[in-house]
Amino acid sequence: MSENDRDNVHRIHDELVQSGLISSNIKLKKNDFINKLSGNTIYYTDNINKVNDDAVVLFIGHEYGHYILPQVSLVTIISVLILSLVTIIFLISSIVLAVQNKYVWYIFPFFVALFLISKWLHEDEYRSDIIGAMILREYGRIKGREASPSKSLAEAISVVTIQDSSIDYSIKDRMGLIIQQKLDFFFHPPNLKRIEKLRGLNGINKQEQKSNSGS
Repeated sequence: MSENDRDNVHRIHDELVQSGLISSNIKLKKNDFINKLSGNTIYYTDNINKVNDDAVVLFIGHEYGHYILPQVSLVTIISVLILSLVTIIFLISSIVLAVQNKYVWYIFPFFVALFLISKWLHEDEYRSDIIGAMILREYGRIKGREASPSKSLAEAISVVTIQDSSIDYSIKDRMGLIIQQKLDFFFHPPNLKRIEKLRGLNGINKQEQKSNSGS
């Protein structure tokens, strides 16, 4: 990978900051395993450098959405975990003794709790997608062209879910992406639903543009 490719995410980040589309508080840090926001830092893998500029903008915008929007709090997650743990203990207390491996019952409640809060987590992702789409739309206007959030999301997803067979993933990248995929059931809604929601947003935008041009 060339030096320009490695700096692509940072270049676009700087453009977004200079254009006032995201806060200068947002930092970037490359890592080997996962693409996510932690605090005010967006962690990204080399795979993000392999998509076009619009997909990078949408990725940064999506993570920025997590930064500026209210998210499911740690207190909520802990509360649901505790409630689920207590509930499951009462529900399965009559059959626990029949299971030889007691550690199953330590782990199972946490998966149940994650399933219960997954709906809230999925809403966080949808709302962050919309923020990313809004930022991408403004970025396109600045560049003098029309950008497609749904297509850009599809491209970004293709490289972080090992769907693009033309990309030669490193072993570290592949391991990280596989782990991320296994956990995505709880933390992210289905990719097709995310793309469809942004495609619907594209339709709304086109209707608005027609009504504005006709007025």
